[in-house]
Amino acid sequence: MVLSAPRGMMKADDHLIRGRLYGPAVFPQMLKTVCRLAQFDLPIIASGGVFTVEDGQTLMDSGACAVQLDAVLWAHADF
Repeated sequence: MVLSAPRGMMKADDHLIRGRLYGPAVFPQMLKTVCRLAQFDLPIIASGGVFTVEDGQTLMDSGACAVQLDAVLWAHADF
């Protein structure tokens, strides 16, 4: 099972923009979801809000079998 960033919406000027939410603020939601699903003994790949090694390790310790990186690669793309 692959968990990805949730969808959201915000107002910009005079219209609404819809799309995926990215950034460190998504991590608490991802951690909560991994903890809830870990009880079903499914392989979980978590992706969303991971910006540090510690974030990734916390998801692994909470039941994820792998962690996928997304926005952290865009935010720190100095390679």
